[in-house]
Amino acid sequence: MAQAQRWVVLKFGGTSVSRRDRWDTIGQLAAKRAAGQDVRVLVVVSALSGVTNELQAICNGDDIDARIAALVERHRAFCAELGLDGDIVLGERLAALQALARDPRASGRTLAWQAEVLGQGELLSSTLGAAYLASQGMDVGWCDARDWLQAIALPNQSDWATRLAVNCRREGDADFAERFARQPARMLITQGFIARHGDGGTAVLGRGGSDTSAGYFGALLQAQCVEIWTDVPGMFSANPREVPEARLLTRLDYAEAQEIATTGAKVLHPRSIAPCRDAGVPMKILDTERPDLPGTRIDASAITVPGVKAISRRNGIVLVSMESIGMWQQVGFLADIFERFRAHGLSVDLIGSAETNVTVSLDPSENLVSGNVLEALAADLSQVCRVKVIAPCAAITLVGRGMRSLLHRLSDTWATFGRERVHLISQSSNDLNLTFVIDEADADGLLPQLHAELIRGGAMPVREASVFGPSWHEIAHGRPQRRTPWWVGAQAGLLAKARAGTPRYVYDPAVVRERARELSGTTAIDRCYYAIKANPHPAILRTLADEGFGLECVSLGELEHVFATCDVDRVALGGLRWLERAAPLVGLPLGQAGGAHGGPGEGRVGVDHALECVGNQQSLDTALGVVRDGGGVGYVGVPAGVKGLNLGTSFRRNVTLAGGIAPARAYIPELLEDVLAGRLDPAPVLDQAFPLDDVPAAYAAMQDRKVIKAMILV
Repeated sequence: MAQAQRWVVLKFGGTSVSRRDRWDTIGQLAAKRAAGQDVRVLVVVSALSGVTNELQAICNGDDIDARIAALVERHRAFCAELGLDGDIVLGERLAALQALARDPRASGRTLAWQAEVLGQGELLSSTLGAAYLASQGMDVGWCDARDWLQAIALPNQSDWATRLAVNCRREGDADFAERFARQPARMLITQGFIARHGDGGTAVLGRGGSDTSAGYFGALLQAQCVEIWTDVPGMFSANPREVPEARLLTRLDYAEAQEIATTGAKVLHPRSIAPCRDAGVPMKILDTERPDLPGTRIDASAITVPGVKAISRRNGIVLVSMESIGMWQQVGFLADIFERFRAHGLSVDLIGSAETNVTVSLDPSENLVSGNVLEALAADLSQVCRVKVIAPCAAITLVGRGMRSLLHRLSDTWATFGRERVHLISQSSNDLNLTFVIDEADADGLLPQLHAELIRGGAMPVREASVFGPSWHEIAHGRPQRRTPWWVGAQAGLLAKARAGTPRYVYDPAVVRERARELSGTTAIDRCYYAIKANPHPAILRTLADEGFGLECVSLGELEHVFATCDVDRVALGGLRWLERAAPLVGLPLGQAGGAHGGPGEGRVGVDHALECVGNQQSLDTALGVVRDGGGVGYVGVPAGVKGLNLGTSFRRNVTLAGGIAPARAYIPELLEDVLAGRLDPAPVLDQAFPLDDVPAAYAAMQDRKVIKAMILV
């Protein structure tokens, strides 16, 4: 039978090969690709979940015999689960694993021995999988990746890297593809992670190397596509385990995908992308549990969309700070210090420099950053400069095209980092990323906040459907079913009211009552209050009072309005707030409404903005008296007894008066959701209660800064 010579490479990780039903899925996916696309299929697999960690512990000399015995038992048990005879299928492989414990090289834990040990996981899992799929009647064969992937030596590599983190030849030719295609089975299973060393022994590609193996095979075979199957449905705008609202990235070019993978995304190994990019082979990241999802496609034809695509975090970063007055304009200083990094086999990631200081970062995923290596490096560098090692650190990186043009949209991000101890800021020369290095302990919980700020500030264009898909929360739990707005069934009546004059604010009392009951049922809140400045309509106030809500007022006029409108047992009272300039307001006594009060004089120093001028004449006069020329007054609350505004004076002094309905959740949309879900415990804001007859005392307490808000008991 003539065999199709086009290939699709499918790679499956440890969680995808550790259960029988997952192997059934692998078989179904491979058969579907072979039949639907008229291609041959190469399946690249990792070790069973957790096995490589055990093999690494064996390499470290930790309880070798017991760990090997446990691995033998685990693979025999999985063999039985698959309905296979363990002795027939795995006898030879398990004997080879046990023999490594008695290997003469084990006592010295040589790098060659460690590579042999680490490669056993993939050899075992691929042998199991091929036998199981063959038992299900599939045309499947097994091949040894070491016969096809050849490790190559790179300049300045350490001995560790030339054996345990190797690179392989990736330039394919017709002869390679022809020889590979001579294997008779329509589908082949091989190992990720392992390759042939130049001395004929085993070499490994480093942790996460199975992705890279798939990339190498894809390039060598000029594959139609390389598909990375894992336990998440693609790359996301942040780690979905930390940020449930992270968005699926459905389409990326190679450069952006490379940056996201390099700066912390665990779903795809960064070294897997370059072989596919150079060979022009598209890549996909797909979910074994949810194969119908589109996943992430990476190719050269993705539409360029400026903006932050992802924010990621790398832990375990080591900073090396080197300081010397003599480095200023000294020819060859950087060459001297980087020669020392090369001598210790260390690759520098980020660089920051000043006249007398150079600080660099070392990424442990690409370096053997042990205590001994750092100690030797510091001793070497101390010959030419003062050295300080800062660890552990975390690198938080924003990735996307056109980072320099987005700086004006990152004000909230800058402010957030301004509250942290930032050791290093680095912007990439290719304008694809911006990285902040902070203490690792300070990075906990920071990603969700930064992700929300990037969306809110417009730096992350989540509405671009060509790049951004659904959020992780929507994928995992389904898209929330939105209730049909009440006004949909009342359009005719609303349009009739609009014809009589607009704008009009229209509320449905039934919906107001329903929302009030939802809030009242929130266990994190003891008592709900409604700020009447949002809407003082009597029907709304009465409805909320009937549902047990207290009412918040910020002026005597609002108090009078509440008492004239409805019967309520509790009222919260607040006052005027302001923002002072750096220059003190000397000689301006405090006014009764809670702000600094001055006469009608002009051209003097005052406050920039009176943030809340509540709705009576006294507060308005106070705010206008204290604000500087060119400042602003925020006018809120129900107008009560305001006789007028001297527009001529305001115009001459260039004082801006602005106001309107401004509920907090209009500016912090996630606030209500966080409170309702119990993620945010609202702090008490009512400091002291006063009887109704003591309203003047409540104002005085706020004026004297003894309380922030006072509650009036009726």
